[in-house]
Amino acid sequence: MFDNAIANLVGMVHNKHFKGTSDNSVCDLGNQTYMNTVMQRKIIRGKTVNSTKEWYAELGFTEYLAIDVNTKLDAVALDLNYVLKDRYGFEQEFDVVTNNGTGEHIFNQLSVFQNMHNLCKVGGFMLHVLPFQKHCDHGFYNFQPNLFAALAEQNDYVLDRSFISNAMWTHNTPAKFTVNRQKSLADDCDAYNWGKWDPEVLVAMRKTSDKPFEIPFQGLYKKDIAEKNIEINYK
Repeated sequence: MFDNAIANLVGMVHNKHFKGTSDNSVCDLGNQTYMNTVMQRKIIRGKTVNSTKEWYAELGFTEYLAIDVNTKLDAVALDLNYVLKDRYGFEQEFDVVTNNGTGEHIFNQLSVFQNMHNLCKVGGFMLHVLPFQKHCDHGFYNFQPNLFAALAEQNDYVLDRSFISNAMWTHNTPAKFTVNRQKSLADDCDAYNWGKWDPEVLVAMRKTSDKPFEIPFQGLYKKDIAEKNIEINYK
């Protein structure tokens, strides 16, 4: 669902990195139903559109594709449990790739993050809006901010934005805390007392090199690796 959370994140990245440009491309993991909210219309200068594809086009993203298990809402049917370029020979790259409430429903998390990496151009952005706390039985997984800091550290991404939000309140989660896990994070942002709104983790990462995707190791425990043959994988 293309709601205010992902629209705001796209809007922030667009204003900082893409404003004034055109002919940019975007790929959504999961087909996205456009909600047509006041906030979404404000980001595209009050215009009314009928689809997520049209909303992106108003910001200069003239090429749009979604990837799902069906072909609804401008999607192509591919299974994200697998590495797309290996299973389907799909090697197209995009300026922006979004994981907006899709990754938590996919069992193979390695393929999700590897696909994000492969689908993104060097210099492009990977955007995530995923469950943080609560979201009872919503998907297979919830996600923690330190995961994205570790992904960024291991793969030379620039962690452009990282915060937790619940439609009413936002708490920044900078990399200097999340690489090593901020143990007081839930208390700091009062995550257990946010009422009916389930908090999400929102992240924007910029890809800076064309090196293959590397699996991260949680920063808090890197110092405990004693075997050199293991340690070398996470330099």
